[in-house]
Amino acid sequence: MEPATSPPASIGGARALLALFIAINLLCYFDRGAIAACFSTLSSGPMRFSNSQDGSLATAFIVGFLLSSPVFGYASSRCRPMTLIAVGLAVWTVAVAASAFATTFWLLFLARLVTGVGEASFVSIAAPLIDASAPRENRPVWLAYYYLTIPVGYALGVALTGTFIQLAPFTVNNWRVIFAVEAVVMIPLIVVCLTMSGRVTLRTAQDHVEDPNVLVSFLTDVRLICKSPVYRWTILGYAMQTFVVGGYSNFGDAFLEEGVGVSQSLASTAFGVCAALAGIVGTYMGGAILNRIAKATNPARDVAHAVDKDNVEPFIGQADRAASTNVLVADDDDAARTEKALLVLKYSSALVLPFFALSFWALNLYTFLTGAFFAELCVFVSLTPVNSAIMWTQPEPRLRPLALAISTMTIHLLGDAASPTLIGATLDWLSRDWLLTCRLMIIWLVAAYVCWHRAHSVERRAIAHRASL
Repeated sequence: MEPATSPPASIGGARALLALFIAINLLCYFDRGAIAACFSTLSSGPMRFSNSQDGSLATAFIVGFLLSSPVFGYASSRCRPMTLIAVGLAVWTVAVAASAFATTFWLLFLARLVTGVGEASFVSIAAPLIDASAPRENRPVWLAYYYLTIPVGYALGVALTGTFIQLAPFTVNNWRVIFAVEAVVMIPLIVVCLTMSGRVTLRTAQDHVEDPNVLVSFLTDVRLICKSPVYRWTILGYAMQTFVVGGYSNFGDAFLEEGVGVSQSLASTAFGVCAALAGIVGTYMGGAILNRIAKATNPARDVAHAVDKDNVEPFIGQADRAASTNVLVADDDDAARTEKALLVLKYSSALVLPFFALSFWALNLYTFLTGAFFAELCVFVSLTPVNSAIMWTQPEPRLRPLALAISTMTIHLLGDAASPTLIGATLDWLSRDWLLTCRLMIIWLVAAYVCWHRAHSVERRAIAHRASL
């Protein structure tokens, strides 16, 4: 089922939409990097934040982001999505400006909480709109361009903010200037969103008609999304991988410092540069690989030859088969592209394992960085395919923002929101045995591979079953 997009149906209009979303996402992730770079200044400046207060600012953002993502994801199918984005980004702008003028911890805490709410309006909706308006044969690479802004924006936020804070003569309050400038830069982007408000939709004439009761309608949509076994296995694997990424991000440089024995400054710099390069290269590679293998998809040819059509039924559980068949009411091309995306996920998650093991079996800086770079490269390769698969499992385009929002909640709650605490507790329990603690994290990477392998198998057999009818 092809998403119905009013203009920008032209390639020029679609490119303008992509460019707009790239600029917005770059600024949003710049803001995330900027607040991270401000922690040391906030701790030593006039407000004298404690370490726990610094950390709670990031928590406030995540809480606001997670709680509001499903709301915006659901609302995007009932309202004009570009209007929702504009309203959410207006909230983001006010909150970021408030961050610049906050004089107490609680004011800054509230500002970061509301910043998360505003950003959720954009993140939940942007990728489905790009997917709906992009040329069909180039969807993955367009999404890769969009997702590239995550590592680039965050790295720029950390680097530029960290440098600017140290500039004379107002080093104590330089961080405030950063947030004020962010708010000003977002304003023209909001205006552009408003000018495009009536030109893009995710609805089709065949979409499910919602119940007038909002709660019943919301729960119905959630049920429709989650009944797909491919969707469930995909987001579960994503959460398992995100668990490791969260722990890796929080403790990677500490492992270098304590486990390998390098200085704190060298550990932070080396690990940061490694992560940024892997993010940029890996994100583009993932989109390019998926784009290449998805272009020539023929569901009946590519899948049926690998599964004996006469023996498809016994291999598909009744629940899996029924739900997959329901989800695959979408056209065969989207179903085949989902299978290709899951194939990339299966192989990238398998390749992560040896490189991750190499990094934490290493006892010197260069071996660690080699393993870490290629492990993170494989993780970022999965970024475009996993989000593409999550969207493409939904036959109704209007459900895709909510599907992404549910995925976002799941991966954070089961992944990087939990991993720093659990890994820290494990370190304490093992008397700060870094090597053993990090090696135990491989269990979650194996779980990610198992989940994505299962998702790929279910999708592949369901397509073969449909081809045999």
